[in-house]
Amino acid sequence: MLLLLIWQVARQGEVVLEIVYRRVMEADQRTVRSVSLLRGLAEMALKVQTFCFVAVDGLDECDGSHLGPEDAQEEVA
Repeated sequence: MLLLLIWQVARQGEVVLEIVYRRVMEADQRTVRSVSLLRGLAEMALKVQTFCFVAVDGLDECDGSHLGPEDAQEEVA
């Protein structure tokens, strides 16, 4: 879900797209999809937006069985 959010926000402007691209390329490719990296990218991408509305749907359909220990329910500010 974070990866999709980052992708959608990054498409809104070249500055965010460039920053996301640079950070992903600099990251260890084995951890590109790590929660900590994605959380940082999402926070950065959302902070530079003047307005950003995020609609989250389908949470009632998530049973959490696919989550690992590193995916503990945490709040992204």
